[in-house]
Amino acid sequence: KYQDKYHKAHDAMMGVSSRLTESRINELLASAGVDMDRLKGDLDTRGKDIDAILKRNNEQAEAFGFNGTPSFIVGKYRVPGVLSMAEFE
Repeated sequence: KYQDKYHKAHDAMMGVSSRLTESRINELLASAGVDMDRLKGDLDTRGKDIDAILKRNNEQAEAFGFNGTPSFIVGKYRVPGVLSMAEFE
């Protein structure tokens, strides 16, 4: 977020089918253009803000009854799991 690299970082990590270790995550983030020194600094100085956002997101997911990803809200319906475009329609 703080480096405007969220989408690149997300795509890099979601494109991996192997287990994500801390060293592998760091490698993927660096390959996505994330400045790792700045990332560590952001985690140190903004850790409480980041934790608050994650806590809020988790509380919202629990309130909707989500217990995994993907999950969707479509109109007034909660839809857990993977759907094809035809199933969404």
